[in-house]
Amino acid sequence: MTDLSQMDEFLEQLKSGKTEKTKRSLDLINSICKDQIERGSQNLSIAMIGRLSTAMGGPSVQAIRNTSGAIYRTLINEWHREKAPASKKLKKKTSENSWIEEIERPNLKWHAEDLYNQFIAQRNELNHLKQITELHIDLRPPQSSSNFSAVMLTEIERRALEHCISSEVIERNHWQVDDRGQVLGSRNNQIFKPGFMSAIKKILESM
Repeated sequence: MTDLSQMDEFLEQLKSGKTEKTKRSLDLINSICKDQIERGSQNLSIAMIGRLSTAMGGPSVQAIRNTSGAIYRTLINEWHREKAPASKKLKKKTSENSWIEEIERPNLKWHAEDLYNQFIAQRNELNHLKQITELHIDLRPPQSSSNFSAVMLTEIERRALEHCISSEVIERNHWQVDDRGQVLGSRNNQIFKPGFMSAIKKILESM
C-alpha cells in the first residue's frame, strides 16, 4: 500500500524553492496520481496523467515530457515506485541511468534527471550527425526577388525579345555580337552593353 505520509513529504521537498506556478502544477499532478491509486487504477503513465492534468488546466503531456518537465516526471515515477509490489521495488534496473534512482534528495534527483535528459538529447543529435556522409554547401549568394525564373512574359513580349536578338535583325542592322554578349554597330559603336545577348537568351530559356 502506498505510504501517503512519505509521498506528502516527498512532494514538499520537490516544491521547495519552486515558483508558485510549479508548486500548483506539482500539487495537481500529485492529486491526480493519488486519485488513480485510490480508484485502483494501475495507469500512471505520462500520457494518462498528462491528459487528466490538461483537462484540469495543468501541464500537458508534452510539457511533462519536455526537459523542463523533469520535476513532474520525478513525482510520477515516485508514485510508480510506491504503488509497485515489493518484489518489483527490490528489482534493480540495469539501465545506464539507474544511478539516479539511488539519489535520496528529491531536488538533487530532479537536477540529475534534467542533466541526464540533456545529455541524451545531445548524444542523439551527435549520433544523427555522424550518419551524415555527404554535406553539400551552397556558397552561391541568395537570389533576389528579381530572379528571371519568376518573370512572366506575355506572348507578344516573348516574341519581341526573340525578334530583338534574331539573326535577321542583326544582319539587317549590320550588328556584330562579340564573345561577351556585347552588340556593336557597323562603326564599331556600342549598341547594347556586354551581357545583353546572353541575358536575353537566359530569360527566353527560362520561359
